[in-house]
Amino acid sequence: MLQEVAAQIVPEHRVSTCLRCRLDTGDGVGVYYSEELGKSHYGNVMRCGSVWACPVCSAKVSERRREELNEAIGRWTARGYSVYLLTLTFRHRRQDVLSDVLARFKLAWRKMTSARAYKSLRREYGIRYAIRATEVTWSARNGWHPHFHILLFAEALPPGGPLETLQLESRLRVALFAEWRHQLDRVGLDVVSAAVKVQVTRGAVADYVAKFGREPQRRPWGPEDELTKAQSKSARSAKGATPWEMLRDVQQNGLDSPSARLFREYVEAFAGVRQLYWSPGLRRALGMVPEQTDEALAAEEREDALPVINLQDFEWMAVCVARRRGQLLQVCNEARGDVHAVRAFVEEIVAQQQHAAAVRRDAMHWRIALVDEPLSRPLRPAPAEEREAFWSSYRQPAPDGGPRPPGPRPGWLVPVGFQLVRLGSPVFLAWLHPDFAGLRQRANRLFGPAGT
Repeated sequence: MLQEVAAQIVPEHRVSTCLRCRLDTGDGVGVYYSEELGKSHYGNVMRCGSVWACPVCSAKVSERRREELNEAIGRWTARGYSVYLLTLTFRHRRQDVLSDVLARFKLAWRKMTSARAYKSLRREYGIRYAIRATEVTWSARNGWHPHFHILLFAEALPPGGPLETLQLESRLRVALFAEWRHQLDRVGLDVVSAAVKVQVTRGAVADYVAKFGREPQRRPWGPEDELTKAQSKSARSAKGATPWEMLRDVQQNGLDSPSARLFREYVEAFAGVRQLYWSPGLRRALGMVPEQTDEALAAEEREDALPVINLQDFEWMAVCVARRRGQLLQVCNEARGDVHAVRAFVEEIVAQQQHAAAVRRDAMHWRIALVDEPLSRPLRPAPAEEREAFWSSYRQPAPDGGPRPPGPRPGWLVPVGFQLVRLGSPVFLAWLHPDFAGLRQRANRLFGPAGT
Protein backbone atom coordinates (compact mmCIF):
# COMPACT_ATOMS: atom_id res chain seq x y z
CA MET A 1 0.00 0.00 0.00
CA LEU A 2 1.16 3.52 -0.76
CA GLN A 3 0.03 4.45 2.73
CA GLU A 4 2.83 2.25 4.12
CA VAL A 5 5.35 4.22 2.05
CA ALA A 6 3.97 7.55 3.26
CA ALA A 7 4.23 6.40 6.88
CA GLN A 8 7.89 5.50 6.37
CA ILE A 9 8.69 8.91 4.85
CA VAL A 10 6.85 10.96 7.52
CA PRO A 11 6.71 8.66 10.57
CA GLU A 12 5.78 11.56 12.86
CA HIS A 13 2.63 12.29 10.83
CA ARG A 14 -0.72 10.81 11.86
CA VAL A 15 -0.75 8.79 8.62
CA SER A 16 1.57 6.36 10.45
CA THR A 17 -1.34 5.33 12.71
CA CYS A 18 -4.07 5.42 10.07
CA LEU A 19 -5.82 2.06 9.63
CA ARG A 20 -3.38 0.50 12.09
CA CYS A 21 -4.26 1.54 15.64
CA ARG A 22 -7.60 0.52 17.10
CA LEU A 23 -10.17 2.95 18.43
CA ASP A 24 -11.36 0.55 21.12
CA THR A 25 -8.45 -1.53 22.42
CA GLY A 26 -10.89 -3.88 24.11
CA ASP A 27 -12.32 -5.00 20.78
CA GLY A 28 -10.84 -6.52 17.64
CA VAL A 29 -10.65 -5.11 14.13
CA GLY A 30 -13.70 -5.88 12.03
CA VAL A 31 -13.81 -6.54 8.30
CA TYR A 32 -17.04 -5.35 6.69
CA TYR A 33 -18.41 -5.88 3.18
CA SER A 34 -20.98 -3.82 1.27
CA GLU A 35 -22.90 -5.81 -1.33
CA GLU A 36 -24.21 -2.63 -2.94
CA LEU A 37 -20.73 -1.26 -3.67
CA GLY A 38 -18.89 -4.56 -3.80
CA LYS A 39 -16.24 -3.13 -1.47
CA SER A 40 -14.97 -3.95 2.00
CA HIS A 41 -13.45 -1.86 4.77
CA TYR A 42 -12.07 -2.12 8.30
CA GLY A 43 -13.91 -1.17 11.46
CA ASN A 44 -12.61 -0.04 14.87
CA VAL A 45 -9.44 1.48 13.39
CA MET A 46 -8.19 5.06 13.49
CA ARG A 47 -8.29 7.17 10.34
CA CYS A 48 -6.05 10.19 9.90
CA GLY A 49 -8.35 12.06 7.49
CA SER A 50 -5.37 13.69 5.75
CA VAL A 51 -6.09 14.48 2.10
CA TRP A 52 -2.44 15.43 1.58
CA ALA A 53 -0.41 12.66 3.22
CA CYS A 54 -2.71 9.62 3.15
CA PRO A 55 -3.73 8.07 -0.20
CA VAL A 56 -6.48 6.03 1.46
CA CYS A 57 -8.20 8.89 3.31
CA SER A 58 -7.62 11.22 0.37
CA ALA A 59 -9.50 8.93 -2.00
CA LYS A 60 -12.44 8.57 0.39
CA VAL A 61 -12.67 12.24 1.36
CA SER A 62 -12.19 13.46 -2.21
CA GLU A 63 -14.97 11.22 -3.45
CA ARG A 64 -17.37 12.74 -0.95
CA ARG A 65 -16.20 16.26 -1.84
CA ARG A 66 -16.73 15.49 -5.52
CA GLU A 67 -20.30 14.39 -4.80
CA GLU A 68 -20.92 17.64 -2.93
CA LEU A 69 -19.54 19.69 -5.81
CA ASN A 70 -21.65 17.79 -8.29
CA GLU A 71 -24.72 18.48 -6.15
CA ALA A 72 -23.86 22.18 -5.86
CA ILE A 73 -23.35 22.57 -9.60
CA GLY A 74 -26.58 20.70 -10.32
CA ARG A 75 -28.64 22.86 -7.96
CA TRP A 76 -27.15 26.07 -9.31
CA THR A 77 -27.56 25.23 -13.00
CA ALA A 78 -31.11 23.99 -12.34
CA ARG A 79 -31.96 27.64 -11.67
CA GLY A 80 -30.80 28.52 -15.17
CA TYR A 81 -27.50 30.01 -14.02
CA SER A 82 -23.92 29.36 -15.13
CA VAL A 83 -20.80 27.89 -13.55
CA TYR A 84 -17.33 28.81 -14.81
CA LEU A 85 -14.05 27.03 -14.12
CA LEU A 86 -11.11 29.35 -13.44
CA THR A 87 -7.55 28.02 -13.21
CA LEU A 88 -4.81 30.21 -11.73
CA THR A 89 -1.08 29.60 -11.56
CA PHE A 90 2.23 31.46 -11.92
CA ARG A 91 5.76 31.02 -13.29
CA HIS A 92 7.52 28.39 -11.20
CA ARG A 93 11.18 27.39 -11.17
CA ARG A 94 13.26 24.38 -10.24
CA GLN A 95 14.82 26.08 -7.20
CA ASP A 96 11.52 27.20 -5.66
CA VAL A 97 10.79 26.14 -2.08
CA LEU A 98 7.22 24.86 -1.94
CA SER A 99 6.24 26.37 1.41
CA ASP A 100 7.47 29.79 0.29
CA VAL A 101 5.79 29.94 -3.13
CA LEU A 102 2.59 28.39 -1.78
CA ALA A 103 2.31 31.07 0.92
CA ARG A 104 2.86 33.86 -1.62
CA PHE A 105 0.48 32.22 -4.10
CA LYS A 106 -2.32 32.14 -1.51
CA LEU A 107 -1.53 35.71 -0.50
CA ALA A 108 -1.90 36.85 -4.11
CA TRP A 109 -5.35 35.26 -4.26
CA ARG A 110 -6.45 36.96 -1.03
CA LYS A 111 -5.25 40.31 -2.31
CA MET A 112 -7.06 39.76 -5.59
CA THR A 113 -10.40 38.86 -4.01
CA SER A 114 -10.26 41.97 -1.81
CA ALA A 115 -9.25 44.31 -4.65
CA ARG A 116 -11.75 46.84 -5.93
CA ALA A 117 -11.17 45.81 -9.57
CA TYR A 118 -12.03 42.17 -8.86
CA LYS A 119 -15.19 43.08 -6.96
CA SER A 120 -16.26 45.26 -9.87
CA LEU A 121 -15.61 42.35 -12.26
CA ARG A 122 -17.76 40.06 -10.12
CA ARG A 123 -20.65 42.49 -10.30
CA GLU A 124 -20.25 42.87 -14.06
CA TYR A 125 -20.40 39.13 -14.72
CA GLY A 126 -22.86 38.28 -11.95
CA ILE A 127 -20.41 36.11 -10.01
CA ARG A 128 -21.92 35.52 -6.57
CA TYR A 129 -19.96 32.62 -5.05
CA ALA A 130 -16.83 30.55 -5.56
CA ILE A 131 -15.32 27.23 -4.52
CA ARG A 132 -11.53 27.04 -4.57
CA ALA A 133 -9.42 23.87 -4.64
CA THR A 134 -5.64 23.71 -4.22
CA GLU A 135 -3.48 21.26 -6.14
CA VAL A 136 0.23 20.75 -6.79
CA THR A 137 2.51 18.74 -9.07
CA TRP A 138 6.28 18.64 -9.50
CA SER A 139 8.52 18.36 -12.54
CA ALA A 140 12.28 18.02 -12.86
CA ARG A 141 12.37 20.96 -15.24
CA ASN A 142 10.23 23.54 -13.43
CA GLY A 143 9.97 22.26 -9.88
CA TRP A 144 6.79 22.68 -7.84
CA HIS A 145 3.63 23.75 -9.64
CA PRO A 146 0.88 24.88 -7.22
CA HIS A 147 -2.36 25.96 -8.87
CA PHE A 148 -5.95 26.78 -8.01
CA HIS A 149 -9.08 25.41 -9.63
CA ILE A 150 -11.93 27.79 -8.81
CA LEU A 151 -15.61 27.31 -9.56
CA LEU A 152 -17.34 30.62 -10.16
CA PHE A 153 -21.10 30.55 -9.59
CA ALA A 154 -22.60 33.31 -11.77
CA GLU A 155 -26.18 34.54 -11.84
CA ALA A 156 -26.07 34.71 -15.61
CA LEU A 157 -27.67 32.75 -18.41
CA PRO A 158 -25.44 30.23 -20.17
CA PRO A 159 -24.07 31.38 -23.55
CA GLY A 160 -26.30 30.59 -26.49
CA GLY A 161 -23.75 28.86 -28.71
CA PRO A 162 -20.05 28.05 -29.29
CA LEU A 163 -19.24 31.55 -30.55
CA GLU A 164 -20.81 33.26 -27.56
CA THR A 165 -19.04 30.79 -25.26
CA LEU A 166 -15.64 31.66 -26.73
CA GLN A 167 -16.35 35.38 -26.55
CA LEU A 168 -17.43 35.15 -22.91
CA GLU A 169 -14.38 33.08 -21.93
CA SER A 170 -12.06 35.49 -23.77
CA ARG A 171 -13.48 38.62 -22.17
CA LEU A 172 -13.44 37.12 -18.70
CA ARG A 173 -9.90 35.82 -19.10
CA VAL A 174 -8.55 39.18 -20.28
CA ALA A 175 -10.13 40.97 -17.33
CA LEU A 176 -8.90 38.42 -14.80
CA PHE A 177 -5.41 38.20 -16.30
CA ALA A 178 -4.70 41.89 -15.81
CA GLU A 179 -5.73 41.81 -12.16
CA TRP A 180 -3.94 38.51 -11.45
CA ARG A 181 -0.68 39.78 -12.96
CA HIS A 182 -0.88 42.86 -10.75
CA GLN A 183 -1.36 40.78 -7.59
CA LEU A 184 1.45 38.37 -8.48
CA ASP A 185 3.79 41.34 -8.88
CA ARG A 186 2.83 42.53 -5.40
CA VAL A 187 3.88 39.24 -3.77
CA GLY A 188 7.05 38.73 -5.83
CA LEU A 189 5.81 36.07 -8.25
CA ASP A 190 6.01 36.18 -12.04
CA VAL A 191 3.15 35.72 -14.46
CA VAL A 192 3.03 33.54 -17.58
CA SER A 193 0.64 33.64 -20.51
CA ALA A 194 -1.08 30.46 -19.27
CA ALA A 195 -1.47 31.76 -15.72
CA VAL A 196 -5.22 32.30 -16.19
CA LYS A 197 -7.62 29.92 -17.89
CA VAL A 198 -11.42 30.25 -17.98
CA GLN A 199 -13.93 27.66 -19.18
CA VAL A 200 -17.68 27.27 -19.14
CA THR A 201 -17.48 23.81 -17.63
CA ARG A 202 -20.85 22.10 -17.41
CA GLY A 203 -20.70 20.43 -20.79
CA ALA A 204 -18.74 17.37 -21.77
CA VAL A 205 -15.19 18.69 -21.28
CA ALA A 206 -13.33 16.30 -23.55
CA ASP A 207 -9.85 17.66 -22.90
CA TYR A 208 -10.15 16.95 -19.18
CA VAL A 209 -11.17 13.39 -19.96
CA ALA A 210 -8.10 12.99 -22.15
CA LYS A 211 -5.68 14.37 -19.55
CA PHE A 212 -7.20 13.12 -16.35
CA GLY A 213 -9.58 10.45 -17.61
CA ARG A 214 -9.06 7.73 -15.01
CA GLU A 215 -12.68 7.78 -13.95
CA PRO A 216 -15.25 5.38 -15.48
CA GLN A 217 -16.54 6.67 -18.79
CA ARG A 218 -20.17 6.53 -17.71
CA ARG A 219 -20.49 10.32 -17.79
CA PRO A 220 -18.50 13.38 -18.93
CA TRP A 221 -15.66 14.59 -16.72
CA GLY A 222 -17.09 17.59 -14.91
CA PRO A 223 -15.57 20.39 -12.86
CA GLU A 224 -16.30 18.55 -9.64
CA ASP A 225 -13.82 15.88 -10.77
CA GLU A 226 -11.20 18.44 -11.75
CA LEU A 227 -11.38 20.04 -8.31
CA THR A 228 -11.21 16.97 -6.11
CA LYS A 229 -9.84 13.97 -7.96
CA ALA A 230 -6.21 15.06 -7.68
CA GLN A 231 -5.17 11.63 -6.37
CA SER A 232 -6.38 9.96 -9.59
CA LYS A 233 -4.71 12.39 -11.96
CA SER A 234 -1.33 12.20 -13.64
CA ALA A 235 0.93 15.19 -14.00
CA ARG A 236 0.55 17.05 -17.28
CA SER A 237 4.16 16.45 -18.31
CA ALA A 238 5.90 13.13 -18.68
CA LYS A 239 8.62 14.65 -16.48
CA GLY A 240 6.14 15.66 -13.78
CA ALA A 241 4.66 13.83 -10.83
CA THR A 242 1.74 14.08 -8.47
CA PRO A 243 2.36 13.34 -4.77
CA TRP A 244 1.01 9.82 -5.14
CA GLU A 245 3.33 9.18 -8.08
CA MET A 246 6.18 10.24 -5.81
CA LEU A 247 5.10 7.51 -3.39
CA ARG A 248 5.07 4.95 -6.19
CA ASP A 249 8.61 5.96 -7.09
CA VAL A 250 9.72 5.53 -3.47
CA GLN A 251 7.93 2.18 -3.37
CA GLN A 252 9.99 1.01 -6.35
CA ASN A 253 13.35 2.66 -5.59
CA GLY A 254 13.44 2.87 -1.79
CA LEU A 255 13.62 5.66 0.77
CA ASP A 256 16.86 6.96 -0.75
CA SER A 257 14.91 8.10 -3.82
CA PRO A 258 14.72 11.91 -4.29
CA SER A 259 10.94 11.50 -4.34
CA ALA A 260 11.02 10.76 -0.60
CA ARG A 261 12.49 14.19 0.13
CA LEU A 262 10.00 15.83 -2.22
CA PHE A 263 7.05 14.09 -0.59
CA ARG A 264 8.20 15.18 2.88
CA GLU A 265 8.54 18.77 1.67
CA TYR A 266 5.05 18.58 0.17
CA VAL A 267 3.44 17.20 3.35
CA GLU A 268 5.10 19.83 5.53
CA ALA A 269 4.10 22.68 3.18
CA PHE A 270 0.44 21.60 3.01
CA ALA A 271 -0.02 21.02 6.74
CA GLY A 272 -3.21 22.82 7.77
CA VAL A 273 -4.21 23.73 4.20
CA ARG A 274 -7.83 23.03 3.24
CA GLN A 275 -8.44 21.06 0.07
CA LEU A 276 -11.65 22.96 -0.71
CA TYR A 277 -12.82 26.40 0.35
CA TRP A 278 -16.48 27.37 -0.16
CA SER A 279 -17.61 30.99 -0.22
CA PRO A 280 -19.58 31.87 2.93
CA GLY A 281 -23.31 31.50 2.34
CA LEU A 282 -23.07 29.25 -0.71
CA ARG A 283 -24.22 26.08 1.04
CA ARG A 284 -27.09 27.92 2.67
CA ALA A 285 -28.12 29.49 -0.65
CA LEU A 286 -28.21 26.03 -2.25
CA GLY A 287 -30.00 24.38 0.68
CA MET A 288 -27.09 22.01 1.39
CA VAL A 289 -26.08 20.59 4.76
CA PRO A 290 -23.18 22.21 6.66
CA GLU A 291 -19.70 21.15 5.65
CA GLN A 292 -18.10 18.21 7.47
CA THR A 293 -14.42 18.02 8.34
CA ASP A 294 -12.07 15.74 6.44
CA GLU A 295 -11.64 13.60 9.55
CA ALA A 296 -15.40 13.10 9.87
CA LEU A 297 -15.75 12.11 6.21
CA ALA A 298 -12.84 9.68 6.44
CA ALA A 299 -14.37 8.02 9.52
CA GLU A 300 -17.79 7.51 7.92
CA GLU A 301 -18.86 3.91 7.44
CA ARG A 302 -21.66 2.63 5.27
CA GLU A 303 -24.67 1.45 7.21
CA ASP A 304 -25.45 -1.32 4.71
CA ALA A 305 -22.03 -2.98 5.20
CA LEU A 306 -22.23 -6.37 6.91
CA PRO A 307 -19.56 -7.81 9.24
CA VAL A 308 -17.46 -10.60 7.77
CA ILE A 309 -14.93 -11.47 10.48
CA ASN A 310 -13.48 -9.92 13.61
CA LEU A 311 -9.67 -10.06 13.82
CA GLN A 312 -8.12 -10.76 17.21
CA ASP A 313 -5.08 -8.83 18.44
CA PHE A 314 -2.45 -11.29 17.19
CA GLU A 315 -4.23 -11.67 13.83
CA TRP A 316 -4.39 -7.92 13.20
CA MET A 317 -0.76 -7.55 14.27
CA ALA A 318 0.25 -10.27 11.81
CA VAL A 319 -1.66 -8.58 8.98
CA CYS A 320 -0.01 -5.22 9.72
CA VAL A 321 3.50 -6.63 10.11
CA ALA A 322 3.14 -8.56 6.85
CA ARG A 323 1.83 -5.37 5.17
CA ARG A 324 -1.15 -7.29 3.81
CA ARG A 325 -3.96 -4.93 4.87
CA GLY A 326 -4.78 -4.00 1.30
CA GLN A 327 -4.59 -7.58 0.08
CA LEU A 328 -6.97 -8.71 2.81
CA LEU A 329 -9.61 -6.25 1.64
CA GLN A 330 -9.00 -7.28 -1.95
CA VAL A 331 -9.54 -10.94 -1.05
CA CYS A 332 -12.76 -9.99 0.73
CA ASN A 333 -13.95 -8.06 -2.35
CA GLU A 334 -13.16 -10.91 -4.72
CA ALA A 335 -14.83 -13.43 -2.41
CA ARG A 336 -17.85 -11.11 -2.06
CA GLY A 337 -17.63 -11.22 1.70
CA ASP A 338 -17.28 -14.99 2.01
CA VAL A 339 -16.28 -15.73 5.60
CA HIS A 340 -14.37 -18.94 4.83
CA ALA A 341 -12.19 -17.36 2.12
CA VAL A 342 -11.31 -14.38 4.28
CA ARG A 343 -10.63 -16.55 7.34
CA ALA A 344 -8.37 -18.87 5.33
CA PHE A 345 -6.35 -15.88 4.06
CA VAL A 346 -5.91 -14.50 7.58
CA GLU A 347 -4.80 -17.90 8.90
CA GLU A 348 -2.25 -18.12 6.10
CA ILE A 349 -0.80 -14.73 7.06
CA VAL A 350 -0.62 -15.69 10.74
CA ALA A 351 1.15 -18.97 9.92
CA GLN A 352 3.71 -17.17 7.75
CA GLN A 353 4.45 -14.61 10.45
CA GLN A 354 4.81 -17.29 13.13
CA HIS A 355 7.29 -19.17 10.95
CA ALA A 356 9.26 -15.98 10.23
CA ALA A 357 9.38 -15.14 13.94
CA ALA A 358 10.74 -18.60 14.75
CA VAL A 359 13.47 -18.24 12.13
CA ARG A 360 14.45 -14.84 13.53
CA ARG A 361 14.62 -16.21 17.08
CA ASP A 362 16.86 -19.09 15.99
CA ALA A 363 19.16 -16.77 14.07
CA MET A 364 19.43 -14.37 17.01
CA HIS A 365 20.33 -17.10 19.52
CA TRP A 366 22.89 -18.54 17.08
CA ARG A 367 24.59 -15.15 16.70
CA ILE A 368 24.61 -14.60 20.45
CA ALA A 369 26.32 -17.97 20.94
CA LEU A 370 29.14 -16.97 18.58
CA VAL A 371 30.35 -14.21 20.89
CA ASP A 372 29.61 -15.88 24.18
CA GLU A 373 33.32 -16.40 24.97
CA PRO A 374 34.58 -12.77 25.06
CA LEU A 375 31.83 -11.61 27.40
CA SER A 376 33.47 -9.87 30.35
CA ARG A 377 30.43 -8.45 32.12
CA PRO A 378 27.16 -10.22 32.91
CA LEU A 379 23.89 -9.30 31.22
CA ARG A 380 21.16 -8.00 33.47
CA PRO A 381 17.51 -7.16 32.78
CA ALA A 382 16.96 -3.43 32.52
CA PRO A 383 14.75 -1.75 35.16
CA ALA A 384 11.22 -0.82 34.16
CA GLU A 385 12.00 2.92 34.00
CA GLU A 386 14.89 2.27 31.60
CA ARG A 387 12.70 0.11 29.38
CA GLU A 388 10.14 2.92 29.20
CA ALA A 389 12.90 5.43 28.41
CA PHE A 390 14.05 3.23 25.54
CA TRP A 391 10.63 3.01 23.95
CA SER A 392 9.99 6.75 24.44
CA SER A 393 13.26 7.61 22.71
CA TYR A 394 12.66 5.08 19.96
CA ARG A 395 9.38 6.76 18.98
CA GLN A 396 10.94 10.21 18.54
CA PRO A 397 11.98 11.51 15.10
CA ALA A 398 15.57 12.40 14.31
CA PRO A 399 16.86 15.68 15.86
CA ASP A 400 17.21 17.29 12.43
CA GLY A 401 13.55 16.68 11.67
CA GLY A 402 14.30 13.96 9.13
CA PRO A 403 13.21 10.32 9.20
CA ARG A 404 14.40 8.27 12.18
CA PRO A 405 17.56 6.36 11.16
CA PRO A 406 17.39 2.57 11.30
CA GLY A 407 18.73 0.99 14.46
CA PRO A 408 19.38 2.41 17.93
CA ARG A 409 21.65 5.34 18.76
CA PRO A 410 24.48 5.44 21.32
CA GLY A 411 23.26 5.30 24.88
CA TRP A 412 19.98 3.58 24.06
CA LEU A 413 18.77 0.36 25.56
CA VAL A 414 18.10 -2.29 22.97
CA PRO A 415 15.87 -5.40 23.04
CA VAL A 416 17.59 -8.78 22.93
CA GLY A 417 15.31 -11.73 23.41
CA PHE A 418 13.13 -10.97 26.42
CA GLN A 419 15.48 -8.50 28.14
CA LEU A 420 17.14 -5.16 27.46
CA VAL A 421 20.89 -4.58 27.50
CA ARG A 422 22.94 -1.44 27.03
CA LEU A 423 24.26 -0.50 23.61
CA GLY A 424 27.86 -1.72 23.32
CA SER A 425 27.19 -5.13 24.73
CA PRO A 426 28.83 -7.89 22.69
CA VAL A 427 25.47 -9.62 22.57
CA PHE A 428 23.95 -6.61 20.84
CA LEU A 429 26.91 -6.31 18.49
CA ALA A 430 26.45 -9.95 17.55
CA TRP A 431 22.77 -9.43 16.99
CA LEU A 432 23.33 -6.74 14.34
CA HIS A 433 26.76 -7.35 12.84
CA PRO A 434 27.17 -10.00 10.11
CA ASP A 435 30.99 -10.10 10.38
CA PHE A 436 31.37 -12.40 13.37
CA ALA A 437 35.17 -12.76 13.16
CA GLY A 438 35.68 -9.02 13.20
CA LEU A 439 33.01 -8.77 15.85
CA ARG A 440 35.00 -10.90 18.32
CA GLN A 441 37.98 -8.60 17.91
CA ARG A 442 35.85 -5.51 18.44
CA ALA A 443 34.23 -6.99 21.54
CA ASN A 444 37.66 -7.81 22.98
CA ARG A 445 38.86 -4.24 22.35
CA LEU A 446 35.78 -2.74 23.99
CA PHE A 447 35.42 -5.04 27.00
CA GLY A 448 38.67 -6.98 27.21
CA PRO A 449 38.95 -10.74 26.84
CA ALA A 450 37.06 -12.95 29.20
CA GLY A 451 38.57 -13.31 32.65
CA THR A 452 40.40 -9.93 32.72
